[in-house]
Amino acid sequence: MKTKWCLIGFLNACAICTLMVIMFVRYPIFIFQTSIHSHTDGQWMYVKSGNTLHEKYDNNKNSTHVQNWKLTDSELDYMYRYPEEVDLRIIVMTYNRASSLQKCLQSLEGIIMDGGIARLEIWIDRTKGSGKVNPETLSVAKAFNWSIGEVRVHIHSEHVGIYGQWIHTWRPWPNTDEVAIFLEDDVDLSIYAYKWIKAATHPPFYHPLNDVILNNFAGTALYEGGIKNTESLPSDLVLLHRRFGTWGFSPDAKHWRLFQNWYHGVRTSQPKFKPYVDADKTFTAWYKMFETQKKEDSMWSMWFIRYCWDNNLWTLYPNFAIHAKNNNIESVRGQYLAYPRHEAGLHYSSAQARKSNTHLLSEWDDYLTEFPETIPRYTFNGKVEYKKRL
Repeated sequence: MKTKWCLIGFLNACAICTLMVIMFVRYPIFIFQTSIHSHTDGQWMYVKSGNTLHEKYDNNKNSTHVQNWKLTDSELDYMYRYPEEVDLRIIVMTYNRASSLQKCLQSLEGIIMDGGIARLEIWIDRTKGSGKVNPETLSVAKAFNWSIGEVRVHIHSEHVGIYGQWIHTWRPWPNTDEVAIFLEDDVDLSIYAYKWIKAATHPPFYHPLNDVILNNFAGTALYEGGIKNTESLPSDLVLLHRRFGTWGFSPDAKHWRLFQNWYHGVRTSQPKFKPYVDADKTFTAWYKMFETQKKEDSMWSMWFIRYCWDNNLWTLYPNFAIHAKNNNIESVRGQYLAYPRHEAGLHYSSAQARKSNTHLLSEWDDYLTEFPETIPRYTFNGKVEYKKRL
């Protein structure tokens, strides 16, 4: 009898512990030290260090150095693709701004998924030269418990810079419906960002954006505050623009794969290639200025702008804040799907930092997905290229 009651007590204790786990330990956090990974497809084994595929071996252990190779689709897949597909994957890129990372991660709590599955991938870069990882930043990443889905913390095995952080942290599966949102650690996200992206990029057949999404879609930029000198901007709920924005960007999966392929091909086969776009005088001038300063490695975006230009791609922008102001819609006035805080880093000083807490869309209104029949397309200089029903 005593043994029986001891067993019952033990089982009750286990049940209480299980309940506590459910209540307090949300989704697990996985830490990855991304050093050297090898993969095999039956014929070749690929060996990766950081963001470089150093060698490949055949079944007879013969080695081929591929540092200056054009990587194939399958090689890029083995290097950078996640093992599973989900509905939403948020990529947070960070380096040494622990406080900024904390703010970004806090904004992700409560994101509306409507039953979808989400993953959070936090990528931490190392210091150039010494290869050190900022301990405060790592601690913030490891300590974050997310109620929405699993968190994975990835530590680059070497310094990869802003190029590696953007280009090599999401390799979409072919023909995937997965949505990815890229956030640098000083960009905060509205809880309604995914809900709106899904409505805009997975439309019914009669949707006015359908033609662009099927044929000429670069992705969705979630902050329209960087668009300047655009005609008739206040009258448009949404717009299409030649230039994409990095302050919260959700690339089209198909073209992101093709961009990665193109980028690797150009960088290896044409080492002197310049991603200038004559039609985009502003950004091309900036890139050339960075070249003279030997800082072009801080402007990866010029390469995607060039890819989009060569392939006639357009980026979708919401225009909620200005549209609401001019139409007296108080619920979303001055609010955005993403908001950059401009923390001190590559492009901003500490004096330019700002808060986002009052600028993120916090209330949903169905009118935000009532897309107009005519959607304007704007050129690099802010002029309407044409405005007609798609």
